[in-house]
Amino acid sequence: MLTKRIKQYLKNFRWELGQEQIENMLIAQQIIDTNTKSFERYKNMYQGEKVAVVATGPTLAQYVPEGDIIYVGVNKAYKSDKLKLDYLFCQDYLNGTPREIMDEIGKLDCIKFYGKFKSPKDIQIPESLIVEHGANPYYVDDCPPTLKIYEDICHHPLMNCFSVAFSALQFAIFTNPAELYLIGCDCSSTGYFYDKSKSTSIMDKHLHDMYEGYVRFKEFATKMYPDTRIISINPVGLKGIFEDRYIKEKK
Repeated sequence: MLTKRIKQYLKNFRWELGQEQIENMLIAQQIIDTNTKSFERYKNMYQGEKVAVVATGPTLAQYVPEGDIIYVGVNKAYKSDKLKLDYLFCQDYLNGTPREIMDEIGKLDCIKFYGKFKSPKDIQIPESLIVEHGANPYYVDDCPPTLKIYEDICHHPLMNCFSVAFSALQFAIFTNPAELYLIGCDCSSTGYFYDKSKSTSIMDKHLHDMYEGYVRFKEFATKMYPDTRIISINPVGLKGIFEDRYIKEKK
């Protein structure tokens, strides 16, 4: 009797393992199909040009635009009157980007990328909004902080270190620019350029993880894109990681 139960258990285990393997294969293919459709055309697109990732730290208010730069913003970076975004990344619905903000983003004249997670999450942007806004969906790592960064963003989820800025960074470096600027990427708990009085609890809790994410991104970029200069504009928490440059508006 015991032998029969063991055999049945092993049979069920093999079936469940097979189903899990099949599911993982289907999810992997879905990630490849989605990310390839959204990102393939951008590989090396800005080789020899200047690209900037624009986050929402307080130093964004001090930034002075210079020359021709492709701007890749995140979340509420579009509220800055300093520049016009060419691209915008969002992936934290409700928690990071409330519905009213998403409605504003949907009306923006720029190319939009909306992040998805392979496992259902409360913060996932609804599929209906992605379609309504004509946004490009992409898969981001489910389990931050990301420890391994992949060069081919068409076949792997984008890195996630508790901030959508890392998805924007990985996309920006994928375009292979001559110079990559970090603007408003303060990596600090000093609030935002539109509200210096507060920062989110997620940022306060995971600030060290974010810092380590930038360190890992620097190591990745140095190895895979050695000809790209990465320049941190008016750095705060990222001083000394990249090439520091101070540009402030004259009063």
